[in-house]
Amino acid sequence: MLASRISGRVLLALATALALTLGLLWIGQGTALGKPAGGNNSAAAKQCAAWQGLYKEDGGAFANRGDCTSYAARGGSILTEPPVTLNIWEQACLEEGGTPEDPIISFGSEFHRCAGLPMTSSGSLTANGWYQHLYQVCEEFGGTGFLLVVESSGLTVAATCEILEF
Repeated sequence: MLASRISGRVLLALATALALTLGLLWIGQGTALGKPAGGNNSAAAKQCAAWQGLYKEDGGAFANRGDCTSYAARGGSILTEPPVTLNIWEQACLEEGGTPEDPIISFGSEFHRCAGLPMTSSGSLTANGWYQHLYQVCEEFGGTGFLLVVESSGLTVAATCEILEF
């Protein structure tokens, strides 16, 4: 009888220990899955210390430090400068394999240049696939003139869209 009491107590103790162990494991899993542990926001919080000079990927500003920290903790990229927004001429230039240059303002006109455009093997400037596209975009951009110049390498062309400023 004594043996059955001991085995019953041992069995009860083992069952209780097992239940507690499983319960703690379950609670531990709930914490790890439901809420970041170990200060995962600390890097975001440090990055957002100077939140007034930081920007979201879409160029938006943060309302406060908490807004910045929350954005970063959710995986958003924080920028130190607003993202560059390209105009339609610059976008078309890049699409055609060229390099948009900063506009030059001279004599009442603004000149937008797209350098490094490929030339055809025949040497024709207007037979290039990009010619019609850039010409059309120049008109949509408000261009009043369209100029093509063979660059010094002889292998590439620069297209310039002129916009009258007055």
